[in-house]
Amino acid sequence: MRDDGPETIESTLRDLRAMVPVTVAYLLGLILVPLAFSVVMNQRGFHDHRPGRAEDSLREIEKVVQLFQIERGRLPFHLDELCTPTEEYEEEWFWDLPADPWKGRFYYRLTETGFLVGSTGPDRKKGTEDDIVLRSPR
Repeated sequence: MRDDGPETIESTLRDLRAMVPVTVAYLLGLILVPLAFSVVMNQRGFHDHRPGRAEDSLREIEKVVQLFQIERGRLPFHLDELCTPTEEYEEEWFWDLPADPWKGRFYYRLTETGFLVGSTGPDRKKGTEDDIVLRSPR
C-alpha cells in the first residue's frame, strides 16, 4: 500500500526542488551552447559571405572594363570612367560602382599585361594579405 503521508510528500517535494537547478541548467545549456557556437563561428568568419560577394563584384567590374575596352579601344584609366558619360559615349556602364562588402572602395590599376581590380578586404587597407584581387590580361 502506498503511504501518502506528510513525510512522503515532503520527501517528494525536496527531491523535486533538488532537480530544478539541474533541469534549468540543462535547458539553459540547450539554448546557450548553440547560441555561443553560432556567435563564435560568425566572429571567425565561418559564415561570412562577403569574400564571395566581393569576388562577384570584381568579376562584374572586370566584364565592364573589358566591354569598355572593346567599345572604346582602350582600358579605362580609373574606375570612375565607367560611371561617366562623354560626348562620344553618352551611356554609362554603371550608374554606380558595385559596393565593396566591407564598406571600402574597390581599386583598379593598369598593369603591363592588363589591369587588376581589388577589394581591400576586412582591414580596408590596400595591398595587405586580406585583399581580394582579380588580375586580367589585355
